[in-house]
Amino acid sequence: MTKATVTEIVREGLRGPYCVAFVDDLEDWVTFSLNPPVWHEKNYPEVNDVVLLSDIRKGAKKRWRAMQARFFRPQDEKEENRRQE
Repeated sequence: MTKATVTEIVREGLRGPYCVAFVDDLEDWVTFSLNPPVWHEKNYPEVNDVVLLSDIRKGAKKRWRAMQARFFRPQDEKEENRRQE
């Protein structure tokens, strides 16, 4: 799982709603769909929300895409802190 910050929300994309998020580790933007099965939440994220992305791959237009996404939660932060120790 990779932590990212939502920078843009596109509610009416060609293939449905999606988000653009910046991933510090990649130093690049990653897009992800807001439709199931990619987005695993009831509510859409907002700009500056932190999300967790997984199964990131480079798409046809050489843009990064996440195939799974969800909100970053307190238990994720605890796990992240444990790994850093």
